[in-house]
Amino acid sequence: MAFSHHSSTPGFFGIIFGISLSVLAGALLAAAHLAAKPVEVLTAEPKQPEPGVVYFVRGVKGGDWERKVAALNNSGSLVRFSEGELNSWAERLFEQYLIKTMSNGTPEGNAAAKGMADSLNLRLLGEDLQVGLVLDRAVGSVGSKLVVQARGQFTKGVLGWGYLPESGYVGALPLHKIPGALGLVTLYISMVAPELTRADLIAVGEGAFAVRMP
Repeated sequence: MAFSHHSSTPGFFGIIFGISLSVLAGALLAAAHLAAKPVEVLTAEPKQPEPGVVYFVRGVKGGDWERKVAALNNSGSLVRFSEGELNSWAERLFEQYLIKTMSNGTPEGNAAAKGMADSLNLRLLGEDLQVGLVLDRAVGSVGSKLVVQARGQFTKGVLGWGYLPESGYVGALPLHKIPGALGLVTLYISMVAPELTRADLIAVGEGAFAVRMP
């Protein structure tokens, strides 16, 4: 005699699978909500930070960075860039990199590369460097910004000098609270400034970005 079994209730594994999908869906929705949450973009640290609010404090731009870059040609010299000089230099390097890799040489592409480069902002924080992109949203409210930011230090590995974030946010979503998320993010200097891969030293401290070439 053949037996058949039909049940109107899900089995144990079906229940676990359903719960897992619900948790995953909830986590993805929560992550999307946090990523879309506006970030307060400021030019100075807030006097009274509000609990639960994510801030991005811009670093300053400007300075005689061309002279400092030229000084890197002096072997063994320690060249110290101020925050403003570093920002202006990094913006120019980023623009050149984007034009070379993404713009296809068209006026529209060059303009887009310049706009993207202008969104880059760096800030010196003790021995850490804050790296941020303040982007106009493609959708959403007028004037809304998407802020991607990270804070970390420089280290030299097999592939050369790299920037390793210790904390980071996409909008208000804390990447450092997602296991393994920041481990996937390493910004290698060789991408935008190949000449710096030969550096003996790259460090942040005492309000400056220091580089020493061999």
